Amino acid sequence: MIINNMIGRKTTQKKILEELINNSSEFFTADEIYEKVKNKGIGIATVYRFLKELKYHTYICNKKIVYSKENNNHCHFICKICGKKNHFNLKNLDTISKVINGKICHLQLDITGICNDCLLKKLI
Repeated sequence: MIINNMIGRKTTQKKILEELINNSSEFFTADEIYEKVKNKGIGIATVYRFLKELKYHTYICNKKIVYSKENNNHCHFICKICGKKNHFNLKNLDTISKVINGKICHLQLDITGICNDCLLKKLI
């Protein structure tokens, strides 16, 4: 989704943020955006206000809010032994859709288990 005059008055700060976000990866944090613009006189509060106005999809990852320009799912497998967190993509939501009384927009899912590395260590 390209930002296109979605936000009120056009300021130099908003133009800089628009360009940066349009060229950002699928998922990003306000801190990542801020690190790239702080030397241009843009404060973290301005970054947060700008992202809030855009009404992007938000997720929680590593105790931070992660933004997405798309309707993507954000899924993790977390090993309860070593704590390693792996992101994975869940494309088919048929099973979940059948038990929801409505339409799924996007999804965040955290699954806890034991990773293959830890399972192998237990066998040795």
